[in-house]
Amino acid sequence: MTDLEMTRLCAEAMGFKPVSTTTGETAVLCAAMGGLKHDFYFDPLHNDAQLMALVKKFPILDLNRAMVERVAKMQAAKAVQP
Repeated sequence: MTDLEMTRLCAEAMGFKPVSTTTGETAVLCAAMGGLKHDFYFDPLHNDAQLMALVKKFPILDLNRAMVERVAKMQAAKAVQP
């Protein structure tokens, strides 16, 4: 599955209506909805806020712990190096 296909499916999972995709890119153009006046690009691979909204919409709560644990381990390893 390509990045673009995954992004389109995630947009649909968020309740957005993809209206256009461009081969070679990861952003999906979605139709304006829910008070938005303009179409918008959904690109959670590069947009941190969109990624976190996606994570919080679904019960992927262990992801928070995994991310914090990984950063903590990297920092601990960094402190040990000469």
